[in-house]
Amino acid sequence: MTIPEIFAEAERLGITLIADAGTIKAKPKGATPVELAEAIREHKREVLEEFIFVAFV
Repeated sequence: MTIPEIFAEAERLGITLIADAGTIKAKPKGATPVELAEAIREHKREVLEEFIFVAFV
């Protein structure tokens, strides 16, 4: 799963991703499917970089 696909899937499922002190949290808690959670963990650095990029644009 690519970074854009991760964010698109989270949005499609109504899941909000939040960057917090170097971690990624999903709301509502417990709603993230295993495949999406694994993709987020696998690409954690890139997902966090996307939050940083968006914050500075």
